This record gives sequence, C-alpha cells and structure tokens, in this order.
Amino acid sequence: MSSPQPCVPTMTGAEFLDVQSGRFDQETRPNVGSFGHPDLCAKPCIFLMRGMCHRAEFCGYCHLEHRASPARLCKQDREYLGCFTAAEVVAMILPHLKSRVASLGVHHQAWDLIRALQAVAERSIGSADLQASRLHTSLQRLSISGLLSLLRRSDMIFMEDLELPCAQFRSKMAMHKFSGASLVG
Repeated sequence: MSSPQPCVPTMTGAEFLDVQSGRFDQETRPNVGSFGHPDLCAKPCIFLMRGMCHRAEFCGYCHLEHRASPARLCKQDREYLGCFTAAEVVAMILPHLKSRVASLGVHHQAWDLIRALQAVAERSIGSADLQASRLHTSLQRLSISGLLSLLRRSDMIFMEDLELPCAQFRSKMAMHKFSGASLVG
C-alpha cells in the first residue's frame, strides 16, 4: 500500500485573481474548504491527496498544501474543556484568538467575529482567566481554525450567531491572502 501523496496547491494567487475576474477553468476553481488557508481553512481533502476530488469547488476540505499537522488539544485537555459552559470556553479562547489575529495582522478582517465572541464571553460567570491558565500553553499552539473548532465541540446554543461572522472572516482572509498582502506577522 503506497503512502498518501501530499496535497498540492490547486491554484496560485494569480489564478485566484483570474477567478475573481471570471477567467478560470475547471481545474483552477477555488473551493470553499480552502478559504482562509492556512490559518482558517478546513483540514486537507483526503480525496485530493489520493489523486482527485470529485466535489471540486464544492468540497468543504482544503485543497491547498499543508506542511505540518495542525496542533490539537490532547484528550485530557479536551475533557477538561468540556467541564465549562460554552460562554466560559469562549472567554478562555478569546485572548488567544485575539493574539493570533494580531500576529497575522488581520484585525480589520476579524472585527465582526471578535465582537460576536466578546458578546458571548460577557455571559461567562466563571473565572475564565484562572481556568485558562492550565490550558494556556496548549491554546497558544492552536491556529485560528483550531481555536474556533473548540467552539463547535461545546454545547452552544449561540453557535448560529457565530456562523455568519466566521464565514465572513474566512472569506475576508481568502481575499486578504490572495490580494498580495502577507498573512505572516
């Protein structure tokens, strides 16, 4: 059995701009899962790794190259995080998310998302700062996508309020990246 081939980029920045202007072909269409690459995109598409993804631009997984596996919380930390209310989880990850956004220089693109998360964090009753100290090192390693994925794991009735700001942020990140601006802070 052969090992999976690494994901290769399906489109360059210039090709993405061609898509913006309506000049593209079947091979270079952007897919939804790649928006915000590498900090906010979905995990790599296993079908593309194996040769071809038939969902093409409708695929919810990333079609661009990932050089390393994303950082994740260990099982013990995930279980510990599960002991808190959704608002407490938001309050714990918010400082790390703000730091990550600042390091990438994408404050403007993240404004609506940060504002929505701050509104949720204000509902937190617990002392999130003390609780987060145990997870501080682990949370620091996570990408923006990794931090936001923790929200999906918690039982959140307000997730609907965050879906639009998250989607808008991913879209703005894609435009920021392909407009020639650097995402590396």
